[in-house]
Amino acid sequence: MQITIDTLDTDGVQALGCMQLPSFRTRFSSLAVEGWARFVPANGDPGACVGKSFFVEIAQERVTDLQRVDDISFHEKVVALDESEAFHVFGTVTAVVQGGEPPDHVILSVASGDAIFTLDRGDLGDIKLCVGDKLAFIAHALSLWDEAI
Repeated sequence: MQITIDTLDTDGVQALGCMQLPSFRTRFSSLAVEGWARFVPANGDPGACVGKSFFVEIAQERVTDLQRVDDISFHEKVVALDESEAFHVFGTVTAVVQGGEPPDHVILSVASGDAIFTLDRGDLGDIKLCVGDKLAFIAHALSLWDEAI
């Protein structure tokens, strides 16, 4: 997804991911959504990111309220919530990859416009999903990772 950084707090550094890369609280906008998230830039000068556009991958710390949506008037969208860095996602399953450990391990790609979310078995609970299924869920602690990393 392509985003534009509207504001970035260089004082609020937080390490993310297995490599503990620095992230910054950021107000961003894109074609799909706007709101607050953690941004992990590839360059060493986060202050220079304001006003610039980046292609990012989306991650979230957890997913809640996951449900299949059968509404005929369903529209893909991502809506920022009052909770900082949380978003209500309405999307379509575009890929299901099975394998790995444990044997029932599964990873889903869920598209909402140009925003792609990745969910795994821990996010799904007992729900079995297929490509084309429509979903709604809340993504908490959203982070945006500069694809140049």
